[in-house]
Amino acid sequence: MNSGTSRSIVPDPKLFARVALVLVAVAAQGMAQTVVTRGSELTLDVSATRNAIVFDLLGDLWTIPVRGGAAQRLTETDSDARRPRWSPDGSQVAFEEHLGSRVAIALLPATGGEHRLLTQAGRDARNPAWHPSGERLVFSARERRGAFDLWEIDLATGLEWRLTDDAGDETDAAWSADGRDLVYVSRTRDGWALTMKEFAKPPRVLVESTTPIAAPSWRPDGTLITYFHEHDGHQDLRMLILSEPTLDRVLSENNGLYPDAVSWFDRGRLYYSGGESIRTREFDDWIGKGLAFRASVAPATPEARPDVPMFQVARRDVETIDAPADKLVVRADRLFDGQSGNYLTGIDVLIENGLIADVTATRDWDGLPVISLPGTTLIPGLIDVHASVPNDVADGASVLAWGVTTLVGERPEPLDDRRWHGDEHPGPRLLPAQALSDIAPPDGEAPLPFLVVADDSASDDDRSRVEQWQTKGVPVLASGWSNADSLGASMLPAAESASAGTRSTASDMRPDTTIGGRVLVSGLADRHTPGLTELLRARQLQGNVLATPTATRVPLHSDLRRSRTPVIASSAANGLAPGAALHAELLAMQAAGLSPEIALKAAGREAARALGLSGSLGEITVGATADLVLVRGDPLADVRDARNVVGVVRNGRFFSLVSLLERSGASVGLFDNNENSGLDRQTEPLSAAKIGR
Repeated sequence: MNSGTSRSIVPDPKLFARVALVLVAVAAQGMAQTVVTRGSELTLDVSATRNAIVFDLLGDLWTIPVRGGAAQRLTETDSDARRPRWSPDGSQVAFEEHLGSRVAIALLPATGGEHRLLTQAGRDARNPAWHPSGERLVFSARERRGAFDLWEIDLATGLEWRLTDDAGDETDAAWSADGRDLVYVSRTRDGWALTMKEFAKPPRVLVESTTPIAAPSWRPDGTLITYFHEHDGHQDLRMLILSEPTLDRVLSENNGLYPDAVSWFDRGRLYYSGGESIRTREFDDWIGKGLAFRASVAPATPEARPDVPMFQVARRDVETIDAPADKLVVRADRLFDGQSGNYLTGIDVLIENGLIADVTATRDWDGLPVISLPGTTLIPGLIDVHASVPNDVADGASVLAWGVTTLVGERPEPLDDRRWHGDEHPGPRLLPAQALSDIAPPDGEAPLPFLVVADDSASDDDRSRVEQWQTKGVPVLASGWSNADSLGASMLPAAESASAGTRSTASDMRPDTTIGGRVLVSGLADRHTPGLTELLRARQLQGNVLATPTATRVPLHSDLRRSRTPVIASSAANGLAPGAALHAELLAMQAAGLSPEIALKAAGREAARALGLSGSLGEITVGATADLVLVRGDPLADVRDARNVVGVVRNGRFFSLVSLLERSGASVGLFDNNENSGLDRQTEPLSAAKIGR
């Protein structure tokens, strides 16, 4: 491995229920360290006094400068610290301490050390918030499983008093900067309300909803209140402008945010949780940007990853090989980050050393090369979890021309897949899979494959070998459902032969159920897949010979929406050449009732999760590998548009479609109906070190 970045897992039992990390292995003072660059359900607070952010990660509290950087640990306990809040003078941090079933409010010096509990055992106390005087804290508490009420505690004396005593729950309180008004969330049988208690006045409802409202926060000048509103399974960050009458507006829509209170550095800059990352934005900007942090933790032995509920898989490394050191900026009209279900606009993606260094609002980059292709959509590189791998080095470019940047499959010898990372022979990342019959049980020394495939010859006698691999966190793909049951395999095909000439899907045989806590790999496409004929006329295939698709047929009435079992993209079963084969699977998933968004995630984020590569592949986010695809059209409306590739970023290099087709030997003189004339030579002025032609 070169000096590029790799990733591994840090197991932490107290966070197995919620933590999802991207981890970077580095060397420090002669021993391996692990650097955490992402988390899960992060909560945070910023202090203008200390010019620092406090956040929770791995069950402890950490601080970083407001511009990001190396994180310093404040706590190191057996409990789980959540929702930290700076005191107004920045000298202390209040937080929730979770220990078993108990949740209490605790107080910690800003420099770390011992913390002390403010609330007693036997209570469920949450959501601490400071009074601007710094002398009192307001929090939500319930006793003996009753309703949540608001309480306040005087820190000097420890005296508490109840602020509310209504029939429902009152939570998420926040004081205005002058300490006169208190805003909080009320929940009753009728729904949720954003409620304000002004000085010497009765409470009044500001906003009502039948769907959850959460986490109000005051802008320092008191002109508005931000809060989260859930609808259709998404969280919108909204702002209530305190005019007369009040005005309720969207501040950030459906952006994969975590509903924790926005923290204001001043009236113009705010910080908030992106769920797995820290984000910041200027109030007048349209979009926020990720804030990079690095938290060094002790080395640990890889263990099963907790954030895939279907089965356990070890978090894995991907090498950064031969990536250009120069920076590159990619800009499209809109961006699908692979996480949320909508597009972001006005976004630039900064790439450095083969990784995404920033995802931020469009700006002037002071001389950095910018790939700007108007009329395009930027999506994550596509992942094929079980694919046929081409035999020739030059074929890598033909696969990359489809936007497929990662293949998992058995290496055909003597192919040196490392050559696909460079400029001469670009191609997808090749992650090794091995047949169960061809590989010895794991011995602790040999590198682990990313996938073990149990073919039709596997029998009950092989169950112990399957268990050995899955105990190591390596998923095992069975050839069929009966085979999967007898072997206990963690992956099984979404379709298998049911009778001569036909195939059935999981939804046909087991509707409305989760199949044994496993994951389905697609393998659905065949010669009858709707849209296949059009796919085979795509520009990427001109001059190339394509394998014949399988003649078996999935029933047209199949509807995977009825199955609650996740589906990930896999193309080896359909008989087509890699690249085109994955797009055939996207067509088949869409025909089986999955939305384009779910289909793209099946070949993106969900595929990465199933391989132990969350945060590294399948997403456009800070710290992820720079595998990006520029396409024409609207792939969230019609997954067919994902094949309208204009260019691909692979390993930090940009390749236009024409350059990839030239490298693969395909004809480039003809255009199909996805005309992109004028974009083919747009990157010529940029150096070959940054751009793959």
